[in-house]
Amino acid sequence: MNIAVIGSGLLGTTTAWFLKKHSHDVTVIERQPSAGLETSKGNGGYVQSGFPEPWNVPGIYKMMLPAWTATLGESSLDAPMLIRTKALPGLTRWGLTFLKNATERKFLANIINNRQLALYTKKALQEIRTEINPDYNASFKGGLWIFRSEEPMQGYKHHLEQMSAHEIQAQFLSADEVIEKEPSLTAIAGKLTGGIHFSEDENGNPLLFCQALAKAAKNAGVKFEYGQTVNKLSKTGNGVRIKTGDGDIETDAIVLAAGSYTPKLARQLGVYVPVKPAKGYSISIPLNDWQPRPSHTIGDMNLHAGLNALGNTLRVAGTGEFTGFDTSISSNRIQSLFRLIEQILPDFAVNMEREKVDPWCGLRPLSADGLPIIGDSGVEGVYLNTGHGGLGFSQSAGSGKALADHIAGKSDRFDLTPFSINRF
Repeated sequence: MNIAVIGSGLLGTTTAWFLKKHSHDVTVIERQPSAGLETSKGNGGYVQSGFPEPWNVPGIYKMMLPAWTATLGESSLDAPMLIRTKALPGLTRWGLTFLKNATERKFLANIINNRQLALYTKKALQEIRTEINPDYNASFKGGLWIFRSEEPMQGYKHHLEQMSAHEIQAQFLSADEVIEKEPSLTAIAGKLTGGIHFSEDENGNPLLFCQALAKAAKNAGVKFEYGQTVNKLSKTGNGVRIKTGDGDIETDAIVLAAGSYTPKLARQLGVYVPVKPAKGYSISIPLNDWQPRPSHTIGDMNLHAGLNALGNTLRVAGTGEFTGFDTSISSNRIQSLFRLIEQILPDFAVNMEREKVDPWCGLRPLSADGLPIIGDSGVEGVYLNTGHGGLGFSQSAGSGKALADHIAGKSDRFDLTPFSINRF
């Protein structure tokens, strides 16, 4: 078939790559000048398969009112989650579904489904590495979650005990064992109560990966139409018409992999996609010759922040903000990330070159139930690959491969049923 993929982030690029392997004629349409320049660019870089939890954590309803009231005063500066007043009207239908899925039973079931897709992604990433050997600062030391109090750590222990049949590779550590495994945390040793090491997890620079794969896909025959904004989608007798600034493109099928913008595009074809933009921030800081640098993805589960050493760059990511499609960078939120570094790596914070910091914000496409939406849209020739929230890198290659196989009639390779839009 002649297939157009809209979006060249992690999801769109991996989908295009695997579609080409089924000998389709593939065109990627992207409004940016190259691949991976929107939400994928500043992704935290965590490839998380051990415990890929959705945001629908049991009890999250208790955070909703504080997340809104925090926007009304100075407390918004360091709040891990914010809900702006202007975003509230558009969150009602989506929010009710979100809260409906915040029970322990559904939370654990969704982790299991997310984990299956993340494990499939690990295999797909290995396949890509074997074939094209992309240089994206990949590391395989795992994820290290640290705790400053006992209660949240016991909460995760409870969840992992409930999921013991799924053989999650999780090792509980004392505070001393955390420092032995990750010496970069020595300065805060006295503030830690323990940690969890997820040995299956990986990390890497998502932008470098995305651009390396786009280059390989182009060499394999995938066409990339950069600088093209999709103005309108319409169904034709045998396919889909895409109206861009440079004219119309006729295709047999399309894949909507435009992240948080997918619902707007799908609506033109009569499809409701329950995905909302959750704004996140990151900063990238040169590590220079600083030692000891982190060797794991570190998640501070009390501060709700994560950091990664990606080559010679430290990436710090955190915060969730419901503010519609506002992509302006708040200096207050960037300063909040600086304060997070001071609390996790105080020795580095003293010496880091603040003037060389690269700030970023992007819109994570968050589905209403915490699982991505992958597969048929309900309209012939229109497919979806969106809703991954904070698990974009963790699930991208597996999502792209599974969707390409589904389109090619090879659905037996991975079951996409849990990720079907029909569940809503």
